[in-house]
Amino acid sequence: VRLRNSGNQKGAIFGAGLALAFLTVAIPAQLTGYSITIGWAIEAAALAWIALRLNSAWVLGGSWLVGWLVLMRLVMADATNYWPATGEPYNLFLNPRFLPFLAAAVSYALIAYFASTTSAIAKRLAGIPMVFAHFTLLWGLHLEAFAYIGATNEYGSTATSLKALVSSILLATYGVMRHDPADPHWPDRDRFV
Repeated sequence: VRLRNSGNQKGAIFGAGLALAFLTVAIPAQLTGYSITIGWAIEAAALAWIALRLNSAWVLGGSWLVGWLVLMRLVMADATNYWPATGEPYNLFLNPRFLPFLAAAVSYALIAYFASTTSAIAKRLAGIPMVFAHFTLLWGLHLEAFAYIGATNEYGSTATSLKALVSSILLATYGVMRHDPADPHWPDRDRFV
């Protein structure tokens, strides 16, 4: 809000951008492990909210850039780390692997919501972070199911078949939850009902 009222708006925006760049670099310097991903996800959502308040496409672009960092961190670190050892007690959903996926999905959904209320261009592009939100949440849920099957190890040779079954059930349930049966424009509604 002060950026709009200041006499030197370009200098103020440059200073704010520089401060946000330092914050983005400081998160991995101060945090460790999955906390980095959660910190960047919070920063991305906060930048999208700031973009809404300032009606700034540049700040919204910054939130998308930090959101991209979150996705790269999920791919390169969080998806492959924190797998439980076989036979070790496993805490479903409240573990260091699922929490970054949940934070990223919520962050992408908030970015999509804030982008849909800012400018005409951002409204047309708001579907992209929403796709990332759904993809990230489904990815995290799949990893949780696969880790639980691997940790319990009660299934022996049928673990692969069980993973395929759980994946199919998860995708079907997610697809059903995304549609409203009362919506007359739902494609192929008659075949489902």
